[in-house]
Amino acid sequence: MRMIGTVCAATLLLAACSQSDAPSEELGLAAEELVDSVLETPQPGEGAELGPLAPRDDCVNLKGAEDFLAMLQGAIALRDAEVVVALAAEDVKLGFGGNDGADVLHEALTGDDDTLWQALEDVVAMGCAPNSSGGLTMPWYFAQDLQGDAFESYIVTTDDGPLHSEPREESPRIAILNWEEVSLRFGEDGTMLTGSNPEDPENSWYGVRTLPPRGEEPVEGFIRASQLRSVVDYRMLAASRNGRWRIVALLAGD
Repeated sequence: MRMIGTVCAATLLLAACSQSDAPSEELGLAAEELVDSVLETPQPGEGAELGPLAPRDDCVNLKGAEDFLAMLQGAIALRDAEVVVALAAEDVKLGFGGNDGADVLHEALTGDDDTLWQALEDVVAMGCAPNSSGGLTMPWYFAQDLQGDAFESYIVTTDDGPLHSEPREESPRIAILNWEEVSLRFGEDGTMLTGSNPEDPENSWYGVRTLPPRGEEPVEGFIRASQLRSVVDYRMLAASRNGRWRIVALLAGD
């Protein structure tokens, strides 16, 4: 269903933009990339079963949401700040310090820092879920009932995340984590258990504990930080206002 929805979204993107000034060749390539990215993503029933928090699209039944998401995905692929801002509410919430609004969003997207564009790519790639307010939430997992403390919980963003006994590749693998929630581990002094290589700062590890269903024992170990995403990392909320979908919040933290 998610694959079909995204293929349709690419088609809608081309149709919706056919009267714009954007180059048709670029739009065609963007649509092809959207389709290819889904075809290359493991789907339930294809190989290993994906974990409980794997990306999925449950927004297909929200009236108008499919068109909105197609336009958003296309704008992100083309790095088109004008379209993203047009899809946002004038009062879009961007954080917890009061520095909000469409103008602030435009400034962030047109600056030299690519961080927000990357955050948008990550957010839309992790699925969509209806929320209790009648709007939509991305990533999909953010609308689910999670078990741990928000600031200490992370999502394993792969279906093949080796959990090692120590923070190094050569140590024994004690489990394979698959799109699930884990909790950070802390030492007796209250500091987070980590591991890193001073000569390779990106090669860092976090000590984590699994959060299994009731009755099952948790497993503790170390996993690469690159395979984790904080529960309170960037998320997007959108709502339908007067029949038009708009981004109402794009923020991280709590």
